Amino acid sequence: MADDPARVLIVDDDAAVCWALEQALAGSGYVVSVAADAIAARRAIRRVPPDVVLTDVRMPGESGLDLLAALRLEHPELPVIVMTAHGTMESAIEAVRRGAFDYLPKPLDLDRTLALLKRALGENRLVAAAQPTTPEADTAMIGSTPAMQEVYRRIAAAAGTDVGVLVTGPSGSGKELVARALHRHGAHPEGPFIAVNCGALP
Repeated sequence: MADDPARVLIVDDDAAVCWALEQALAGSGYVVSVAADAIAARRAIRRVPPDVVLTDVRMPGESGLDLLAALRLEHPELPVIVMTAHGTMESAIEAVRRGAFDYLPKPLDLDRTLALLKRALGENRLVAAAQPTTPEADTAMIGSTPAMQEVYRRIAAAAGTDVGVLVTGPSGSGKELVARALHRHGAHPEGPFIAVNCGALP
């Protein structure tokens, strides 16, 4: 069993993306199947259960987030990685809060994708299905560079916990923006956000 190649299900309505990803993953030793939408994905999972699912967000019919929510209920042990061309903090947070193992912005970086697949397959996480939240625009926090994607991923991961978070960085780097995003998307968004200028304290 340990020597069996891992099975990956790709769910995306873009045939070119599916083909390219299938070739890359098959070349790395994975057994790959593809589905063009959530309905086909469910059929594929019933037929041959995969070890991990890679799903796009925007698809005909049910979205990737809808599929994710259903899989959290039906197969809570199955890692689901969400892919999206709309690499915003909102989409990252929404995916992680709904129980995604992780989040990948498009265009996909192959090395990062392979590393994430290995981590997903190597970890046996029990992820509780998170309550979906109503998106609220973070107009002051924008950017789609790899560095900003990492910031979004870390905010998404921290927002799903109920622990204190220390945000560090030089003056003007956006620490308060990160803190506000953590509060807004955290466990207690209904509570007040109080910004304190520590430098002004006696």
